[in-house]
Amino acid sequence: MAHSLEELVLSNNQFSGQVPVGLFRYKNLTLLDLSQNNLAGDVPDEFFKLFNLQTLHLTGNDLGGMIPGSLSSVTTLAHCAADQNNFSGSIPSGITKNVKVLDLSYNMLSGEIPSDLFLAPGLHTVDLTSNMLEGHIPRGFSRSLSRLHLGGNMLNGSIPSSIGDASSLSSLDLENNYLVGGIPLQYLTELDLADNELTGFIPTMPISLGPVLNLSHNHLSGSIPSDIGSLLVLQILDLSYSSLSGQIPSSLAVMPMLTQLVISYNQLSGSLPIFTFNQVAVDSTGNPDLTSIDKIPEMTEDNKSEITSHDLELEVAKREKAEQEVISLRLENKRLEHELAKRPKTDDEFSTLKEEKKKLEYYVADLLKLSHAQKDKMKKIIEIYGE
Repeated sequence: MAHSLEELVLSNNQFSGQVPVGLFRYKNLTLLDLSQNNLAGDVPDEFFKLFNLQTLHLTGNDLGGMIPGSLSSVTTLAHCAADQNNFSGSIPSGITKNVKVLDLSYNMLSGEIPSDLFLAPGLHTVDLTSNMLEGHIPRGFSRSLSRLHLGGNMLNGSIPSSIGDASSLSSLDLENNYLVGGIPLQYLTELDLADNELTGFIPTMPISLGPVLNLSHNHLSGSIPSDIGSLLVLQILDLSYSSLSGQIPSSLAVMPMLTQLVISYNQLSGSLPIFTFNQVAVDSTGNPDLTSIDKIPEMTEDNKSEITSHDLELEVAKREKAEQEVISLRLENKRLEHELAKRPKTDDEFSTLKEEKKKLEYYVADLLKLSHAQKDKMKKIIEIYGE
């Protein structure tokens, strides 16, 4: 049996004690899953004996001591998860030499991040959230790296501009560190940089970003860029506790998916935009020069004509914008239909195009509903105020 066993799954039990050395007799293991138990103590540093191991799960135990350095010698290891334990000390150099996914989050690891940790070809995910790592973020990044989560550590210095070399990066979480400087970006879908010491202006965000953009608790300055309104899938925008100034761009009022806007404790002025597409929860506390506007202002004889004209012009403009977006998205939908008709070379390409088409159809339906909502509101304004 010691020579034939390939998969050993002992997860979600109540096993206690140490990881037995006898497990390393099973030299043909490709999967070892000991997650969600009560195992404690050091893990034997004998993984070099498991030369076929592809997946290792140690998540959710009370394991401690150092991360076994012998993991770096397992050339077949693709997925290594040792999160939610009590591992301490430094991260072994070369541990990502072969892996695609490394999760060491929620431990007590310390020291600097090895300079080669993000460089391995084929590396997809690195999660080091909630440790005690310090020093600078290494400057070398693999083109294949898709998810990088380093939040909740003690990292300092700036975000390396070379992070742009990670051309596949879609999810970046660096919240709750001591990072300074500006914000370099590329085609991200998730971005959390809260609780740092970042400065400068908010850059143009990739249109794919969503559902959450959190830049709170930094030292950002300047105005809120109007192009944030082009983030079609963004649901939550948190820009609180910075030094932002100026008016809130009206483009935020037509964001189709926005449900929560947190802009508290800045230096913003003017008025909040009128959100007509969604019920948006707004926290604007701590901006003394910022005032709110009700969706339909109270009418008096003195301001009747002014309000009626202003509101109708606003609703007409918003409806026209929604309809223009519908036209643009339908053209893009036609392009995707043409691409699908040609049938791409691979199943992955076919699936990607189908997913893009599905999203576009969703956006078109959503924008059409918003356009009709604007038309209904124009009628309501006319009914209330008179023609």
